Amino acid sequence: MTGGGERPRRDERFGRDRRIRRREAFDAAWRGGSRHHAGPLVIVIRPNGLEVTRLGVAVARRVGGAVLRNRIRRRLRETFRTMRPDLPPGLDIVVQVKPHAPLLEGADLRDMIARAVRQAVARGGARPSAPENRERPAGEAPA
Repeated sequence: MTGGGERPRRDERFGRDRRIRRREAFDAAWRGGSRHHAGPLVIVIRPNGLEVTRLGVAVARRVGGAVLRNRIRRRLRETFRTMRPDLPPGLDIVVQVKPHAPLLEGADLRDMIARAVRQAVARGGARPSAPENRERPAGEAPA
């Protein structure tokens, strides 16, 4: 292995069951989750009804080239992987990265994500359901 570090134990890996991969799950988090702004990150947290906490990462092209975007994704996934024992189960966490100058380091990322999760849990996890999901009286058009 060329990374120089040890491989994580099987229970510490960031497997597919820990990732948000489908557009529908990302959309559900954006619609029904609570948003937290932390530096160049927008962190959306939403209960997912599962026994595991999952992570989704969105890094737009305007953040930089492919190498930079993939490095940011790897750092976010590694931060999430090391934080997983401290996170409450049953959450979907989506991290959107906005354009920024310096590349975020592990400790900074960990602090930003931990602060957002603490705020979300303190507020009850997610905001009330989005207005488009409420029942409408007969004949009322969607907004």
